[in-house]
Amino acid sequence: MEERVKSGVPGLDDILGGGLFRGQTYGITGGPGAGKSILSMEFLVRGAERGERGLYVTSEVPADKLARQIPFGSLQGHIDNGDLIVFSTRPLPGEVTTNTEKFDLAGLTYMVKHYVRNNDIKRVVFDSVNAFVQQYDDRRPLRRELNNLVAMLESYGCTTLLVFEGDSATSDPSVEFLVDGVIELGRIETHQDVVRYAQVRKMRGTAHDLNKRAMEIGEQGILITNIKPFYGD
Repeated sequence: MEERVKSGVPGLDDILGGGLFRGQTYGITGGPGAGKSILSMEFLVRGAERGERGLYVTSEVPADKLARQIPFGSLQGHIDNGDLIVFSTRPLPGEVTTNTEKFDLAGLTYMVKHYVRNNDIKRVVFDSVNAFVQQYDDRRPLRRELNNLVAMLESYGCTTLLVFEGDSATSDPSVEFLVDGVIELGRIETHQDVVRYAQVRKMRGTAHDLNKRAMEIGEQGILITNIKPFYGD
């Protein structure tokens, strides 16, 4: 029987049917402001609290800014003591680089393997994958490099979240084939309010909740409830 990994995000493990499977890869999709980065970082922070080291690979937000944006947990403390490593592919202010290999998937896989192998990493987040996917006009090398990345992480037993802007993980066959599950985050406008939701769109190997569930983001992190968002006129 495959081992489950508790995400640590209140309510998420319930709609997943008991948690994620260790050593597998999952897609997190949704538009801007849906809560993808916060959910993914909470997955790493809660893992660090359980003694599982995490790696956060970001193409969007520098580490210092990220620490200020996350409203819960001792993120900076986990970074300082080495339980959570933040690796940014963004050039530093004033840095000029012509070495594009640093930012393609092959180069990324090499660097991530170094971090994972030398730091006993168990949880990994890529936020977001779109910046790397967009570099490939030809889907064949994209599929190959993504497969190499995921296979490497799974060989080390890493449970991985790939963050996608929009619906990339379910609309692009080059991406959908390699993830074992897809969690969609979004917002619904009602006649009274705007409600965030989480929905498990795909989850291999287990029964799971198929419904959209209301999601809240507060000072303690994310809470996914068993309430179905109300669809107003």
